[in-house]
Amino acid sequence: MTVRDYSTTPASNNAAPPNGWPEGQAANTVNDCARQMMAEIRETCEEFPYFDWGDDPTRVDNDTFTLVGDLTARYPVGARVKLVGATTGFGRITASAFGAVTTIDVVMDSGNVPTSLVRVAVYSFHTDLDANSTGTVTLSAANGTSPLYSRADHGHALSQAIAPTWTDLHTFTNAPTSAIDGSILLSDTNNPLLGFRQTGAAANNQVWDFIVSAESFLFRTANDSGTGNVTYMSVDRTGTTVDSVAFPTDGAARNIRFGTQANVANGFIQARTTQVLPALALGNGTAAQSTLTVNNEATSGDNSFVAFLTEAMSSPTIRGSISYNRGGGLVAYNTTSDVRLKENIRDSDGALSMVMQIRVRAFDWKNMPGSSQRYWLVAQELAEVIPEAVSVPEDDADFWSVDPSKLVPLLVKAVQELQAEVEGLKRVRA
Repeated sequence: MTVRDYSTTPASNNAAPPNGWPEGQAANTVNDCARQMMAEIRETCEEFPYFDWGDDPTRVDNDTFTLVGDLTARYPVGARVKLVGATTGFGRITASAFGAVTTIDVVMDSGNVPTSLVRVAVYSFHTDLDANSTGTVTLSAANGTSPLYSRADHGHALSQAIAPTWTDLHTFTNAPTSAIDGSILLSDTNNPLLGFRQTGAAANNQVWDFIVSAESFLFRTANDSGTGNVTYMSVDRTGTTVDSVAFPTDGAARNIRFGTQANVANGFIQARTTQVLPALALGNGTAAQSTLTVNNEATSGDNSFVAFLTEAMSSPTIRGSISYNRGGGLVAYNTTSDVRLKENIRDSDGALSMVMQIRVRAFDWKNMPGSSQRYWLVAQELAEVIPEAVSVPEDDADFWSVDPSKLVPLLVKAVQELQAEVEGLKRVRA
């Protein structure tokens, strides 16, 4: 006798010792009965979470058995069962119906309903499922076939993989309350893992999907009919190393944008920020390697490398550029000086006296021991004479800087003044 044979009526548990506690039993049988009951309780616990209700099964065929009485509530569709006979097998119930007897259809994990079936135990947690239950979850198949189930022998109901066949679009209406409320784990090799359709979106913005194939992640948009696609982003990796990130991957010259999109100038890669941070920051830990390389591949005509723009990026004003003059063989650093940008044009005041006030210094750099600068300027001293040639930072902790190009027009004016004096002296001597 085991726990499966115990009765819920106390007086009925009166089998001969040690399997029961009959009236008038000898004192020396009490220990045997207690020890037998302890063993049976332990045996039942070791089989947990499956429980044997003491129902005697009769094998019908490879995937069916029957039980006496209406036991459909005890053995519902979706429940996991343990079947013991010549061998022991596990499966799930796909049909449970009562006629003259309760007929149970099962899908075995492997093999068939054991021959010489003598015992059946049912998974204990198969009713009253909720979002955090550890029971079996039923999924209705989209193509009208029989329901599909996830297995939950242990842990959360979605702890084991399932492979439903979906043949149409599906709608999820119970959105999570936060970004970390759950995950959807999907697996496929050729078709989209996840797709989104927004029926109210503008043309060509209604369908988006994601694909993982051959260690590449593709982010793609399809046309409104759901056919055809253009890949906008791909991430390729080998093992755990990301090899490249491409935008887009079909070679078309569309823009790639980082940050806000408003008022971004034309360009294949666009970066814009409204924060107190650079829109683009580059770093290099190797002194001998260039931190930034700009390559214009044209082999005829002049090459333009960099353009400097101000005002709104949708309609900017060109303020300068860096280019290569192929005829002269020189790189030119250009500052915009078009007459169309100027008004109130007049001759400058004398510059020679100002040039004479500029103090040309020799000094050593603090952060480069042993280095010596023979001819250069000190920003704070130059600002007293030519303030427009000095950049003064807003933060006192930052360093002042000098733009020597601002001195060129001043030197030109000073040379002109000297030449005028020379010409004057020539006339006096003549």
